[in-house]
Order: sequence, then structure tokens, then C-alpha cells
Amino acid sequence: MCINTVNDRVRPPGTAVWIDGEEANRFICGLAYNIELDNLRAARLVCAAVAAYTRSCFLQSWAFEVQGRRIEALEELLNLSQIYHIFSLEENSVRVLYHILLLN
Repeated sequence: MCINTVNDRVRPPGTAVWIDGEEANRFICGLAYNIELDNLRAARLVCAAVAAYTRSCFLQSWAFEVQGRRIEALEELLNLSQIYHIFSLEENSVRVLYHILLLN
């Protein structure tokens, strides 16, 4: 029951996420271009936002797990997985680890 409930709410792998008719990562790139934000700064902001979201999801998931609310804990982790699907980061990224620790 628990896994089926969570699976019903998860976007299938390979399914694109759209914002106003445009893939999410292209939308963010276009937005950065429109407000004249240079590529390096935009990448740093996205990386920092993903790191902050990562930390938040882990903490919330752990809180749900401690409370015995396993479905909600799994949903938080699946939301995190979807964010990494949209904004994939390089493997063993020191930058992400730095931002996660910086927020600590």
C-alpha cells in the first residue's frame, strides 16, 4: 500500500517538467538571459538553490521518518529525486557539497 501510494504520485523517469510551455531547465536559462545574469552567476544560484532544497528535503524526510510518517518521508525524497532529474549535477560535485555544508 505505502509504495503504491507513493508510486502513483511520482513522475515517470524521463518525463520532462514544463514551466509555461517550456522545459524547466530551458526556462531558467532563458530567465537568466532575460535579466542579463551571466552564466557563471546563474549556475551558482541554481546550484545553491538545489543544495538548499536538498538539505531541506533531507531534514523534512528525517522528521517524517522519526514521526513514523513513512509515506511523507518517501514523498520528500522522491521530490528531491525529481529536482536532480531536472537540474542534474556533475558526479561527486564538490560545489554541491560545499553549498549544503555552507547552509548548515
